[in-house]
Amino acid sequence: MTVKTPPIAPARSFRKARRFLHAVRRTVRTRGTVAAIRLAGALIAEILLRPVTRRQDRLMDQRLGTGTGRSSAEPVLDPAVVASAQHRDSVAYSPTPVHQFRKILRSLPIPTPSAFTFVDLGCGKGRTLLLAAEYGFGRVVGVEFDPTLAETARQNAAGCGLVARSTAGVVEVVCGDAARYEFPLEPTVVFLFNPFGEDTLRAVVDQIEQTLALWPRLFVVAYFNPMHEEVLEGSTTLRATMRNSRWCIYTSMTA
Repeated sequence: MTVKTPPIAPARSFRKARRFLHAVRRTVRTRGTVAAIRLAGALIAEILLRPVTRRQDRLMDQRLGTGTGRSSAEPVLDPAVVASAQHRDSVAYSPTPVHQFRKILRSLPIPTPSAFTFVDLGCGKGRTLLLAAEYGFGRVVGVEFDPTLAETARQNAAGCGLVARSTAGVVEVVCGDAARYEFPLEPTVVFLFNPFGEDTLRAVVDQIEQTLALWPRLFVVAYFNPMHEEVLEGSTTLRATMRNSRWCIYTSMTA
């Protein structure tokens, strides 16, 4: 008997194809044709290797006893919650691939993680928070707009036992709008996995520039799948210190 594999939802396939084309076109515009070809190759390779990377993600959850993966039917955000946002440009939850995040951590221009606070804007179910705590950040904070995802992130952090071994001993999850989030005053690493659109990102960059004007310090922004990198490019306080086909890193010029 032949078992047929259920087809991928057309709407989801269309969204993925649109994001792929948008990323390639944006790269052609901002970095040239050669960079766009490299990006397309990296994205295609990532698609082909997806079964391997998803296995790595599952192994992390098995090791920590958590559930950070994306289910086939994530709950729809409450319209009342959406209406409370400063900008209605949130992006559906998608967990950061473990192997990509570990590469980003190793690429951060920071001397010792324990001297920094790690902040994930749009932390979802908290996968990066667990990995950041394991990496040794002094403090770990997740900001999530969806109350259901925020609660799941808290449960994952509390249940895995990893937080007891982190430097600070705690992973904090803030349920709120990233556009209104006030950053901690210590040296900070902010992580983004394309969690929202240009308007919210612009508000975030404004917040970063304001806090650095008042309290100059080392401040790093790591942006995975940088769909709106031009917003960071327009910052007068942050400068690009690393780029590749999948992410970019910006560092404060006021430290």
